[in-house]
Amino acid sequence: MTIRALVGGLLICAIVGSPVLAQTYSCNLQETGQQSGWVPLDIEFSVAPDGQKARVVDGIIQHYLGGPVEVAVTENSDARLTFKWNIDMTNTKVQTTRMAYRATLFKDTNTLRVHAKPGGYDNDFEGRGPCTAN
Repeated sequence: MTIRALVGGLLICAIVGSPVLAQTYSCNLQETGQQSGWVPLDIEFSVAPDGQKARVVDGIIQHYLGGPVEVAVTENSDARLTFKWNIDMTNTKVQTTRMAYRATLFKDTNTLRVHAKPGGYDNDFEGRGPCTAN
């Protein structure tokens, strides 16, 4: 069993404890900004059947939080789904920050855009790429 399959299974099982299947997406991103390193290249997320809750996992979340995390859905319309989460992190120079992530799925193209902004800093990071609904 691959890690991707395992994580996908965990997301489906973990979504709000619901026995009803959630919609799950697997996305492959490319960084689009001049800054790099804090946007995940592979990300998976599941949306609860009611569209009000979601869970997300990627390499950064796995590293800092140990597994999928419930995120706040801030918009769920016919055109897009947007959700947000924060990760408290420390870099190799022992600098700490709260990285604020915002992801938007454009439903007509199944394209995901992820924006990351470190608290207290002027720079930001962005990635974009296609998603596959599982």
